[in-house]
Amino acid sequence: MPDAASAILGLHHATAVAAEAAPCDRFYTRTLGLARIKKTVNFDRPEDHHLYFADPAATPGSVMTCFTDADAGPHHAGPGGVDRIVFAVPPGSLDAWEKRLGDAGASPRPDGPVLAFEDPAGIPLGLVERPHAGGAAGALDGRLDHARLSVEDPDATRRFFEEELGVACGAGGVLRVHADASGRTRGQRRLACGGVDHVALRVADDAALGDVRDRVEALGLEPTPVKDRRYFHSVYFREPGGTRIEVATTGPGFAVDEPADALGRDLMLPPFLEDRRVEIVARLADLP
Repeated sequence: MPDAASAILGLHHATAVAAEAAPCDRFYTRTLGLARIKKTVNFDRPEDHHLYFADPAATPGSVMTCFTDADAGPHHAGPGGVDRIVFAVPPGSLDAWEKRLGDAGASPRPDGPVLAFEDPAGIPLGLVERPHAGGAAGALDGRLDHARLSVEDPDATRRFFEEELGVACGAGGVLRVHADASGRTRGQRRLACGGVDHVALRVADDAALGDVRDRVEALGLEPTPVKDRRYFHSVYFREPGGTRIEVATTGPGFAVDEPADALGRDLMLPPFLEDRRVEIVARLADLP
């Protein structure tokens, strides 16, 4: 079990693949009422947008991000994936959300306590009522509540998160784990439009990130080197069930390259891509 200095503090963000930037932006800002806090590009594939949506304060743990790739084709589900990202909403608000989402064509339907639906690209989302959540229908001010992982061996995945990283995987935890029901085997899953690329867990700082990386590496799970994602530092690895997991630092935060009261307005590029700005802008779909 990890010590307190390297504790996982909760979720940081989730990242999925959308087809086009404009429908994605409209749904998360107008239908869900999130703030667009960053308009940038996929650092590893700068011809595509990377849009960040969150509460107005850009709080880690409230962040949903989308890569755009109109040529990716449809997502094929299978073991080793995240099959739902669930946000918290205030008690008594699900009926209003159900109507709002239905009016937006998102096909909301109950799944236990969760109101499940998809965004325009087919990304699987959900809402669940929690006493601590803020906001109201039309303004999703609640935090990410949990992510649901779909794997071949749920017990092995739960043991890894709970015993090695100290991350709760049951009721009240930030992860849920269940047996994959796609009929596919591991390796047949194909990430594309409508799929979740990864879920990111949050740590306090670089020292905690290094501790988690060392622990994961000792288990033979081959974490990446530490990546500088401008707004946080992170490592990636695949948990024993194959799900891609990121662990990200809380800082430096989303106001490092634009004013906190103007987040998400302008296209922000990391320094190593600034000399390609004209080329990149010419390739991207226009967004207000």
